[in-house]
Amino acid sequence: MENRRELLLNEMKALEEKEISCKDCNGKCCTFIANSMQTTPLETIEVYNWLKKEGRIEESLKLKLKKCIKDFRLDMEISTGKNSTFRRSYTCPFFMDRNLGCSIAPEVKPYGCLAFNPKVYGITDGQHCESRIDLLEERDKRFASQENLENERLKKDLGLNWDKSPFPLALLDIMERLDNNAP
Repeated sequence: MENRRELLLNEMKALEEKEISCKDCNGKCCTFIANSMQTTPLETIEVYNWLKKEGRIEESLKLKLKKCIKDFRLDMEISTGKNSTFRRSYTCPFFMDRNLGCSIAPEVKPYGCLAFNPKVYGITDGQHCESRIDLLEERDKRFASQENLENERLKKDLGLNWDKSPFPLALLDIMERLDNNAP
C-alpha cells in the first residue's frame, strides 16, 4: 500500500525539510472552494480498511458522508457533453474532523490529496499551492497496470459501476456494500 504513495510522500517530506508545509494553512484545498477529489475503488478500499482498523466505521461516519453527498449534490451527475461529467466541489468530511487538517493518515490518503502541496514557506490561505501532476503521472507509470487490474477486480467483486467517484460517495458506496456483506 505505501509503495504506491512513496513518491508523493517523499515529496511532502522533502518540502517539510525546507519548512514548506500545510501546518499553518486554513486548508482551503480541502473545502468546496477548491476540492473535487475523486477516488478509484482501490484508493477508497484502502481508506475504508484503515478506518475500520482505527475503529471509525460507525453510523456517525455514514451520516456525515450522506450529509456531505446531499449538501454538495455529489450523487447528481452533470454531463459535459464530451463523454464525461462535471466534477462537483465539496468540503471533505475528514477535514477538521478530529483535529486541524485531515484526519486520514498520509499512508492511505488519496493520491491527489498527497500531490497537492504548497510551493513556498508560510502558506496560510491556500495561495501558492499546486498539484504535482508530474509526480502523479510518474506514479501512474509505475503502478497503472497493477492498479487497473486491482480496480477491475474490486469493481467485479463488489458490483461497483464506477471507475472514479467523488471521495465521500465512493467511500459510502464501499462501506454499505462491505458492511451489508459482513457475517
